[in-house]
Amino acid sequence: MVGIEGGVKFGPEGAPLPLLGPAFWPRPPVLARTRQARGVVEYEGGGAVHELAITNRILRTVLTHARRNRAHRVHRVLLVVSEIADLQPLWLQHYFDKLAEGTRAEGARLEVERIAPEFACEACGRRFAMLMSEVDRIACPACGSGRCGMVRTADYTVEEIEVS
Repeated sequence: MVGIEGGVKFGPEGAPLPLLGPAFWPRPPVLARTRQARGVVEYEGGGAVHELAITNRILRTVLTHARRNRAHRVHRVLLVVSEIADLQPLWLQHYFDKLAEGTRAEGARLEVERIAPEFACEACGRRFAMLMSEVDRIACPACGSGRCGMVRTADYTVEEIEVS
């Protein structure tokens, strides 16, 4: 059994494993095309991951707007993703490439822009955005209170679609 303890990976025999870069990360499941209807391709694969389902919804949105605007090709898609959304750009592009095969979006570049989650202070009511990766604790910049609730959560939005 492979496990992680204190940021170090351990192999089946309990020996530490080196932490390697993205080139050595596990590959996504092999996708088998199941059907294509109205320009949207659906795939099935072992061990589905959430990026696959989300990318499928993104592609459906992109193709719908491209069709409504009579576009022949989709060249670029700008996706705005909350910092706390557990979406990896590498996997999103990989799945987008596979799902878009044979559609108007084949070969399109998927750009991911990260945004800070938005909070509201329960003490003074101020709304603010804060990158969680840059702070140890969330506190209101106006009054310093730590009683803050998240207003905009782990979401993503198709912000722009470049077509021709």
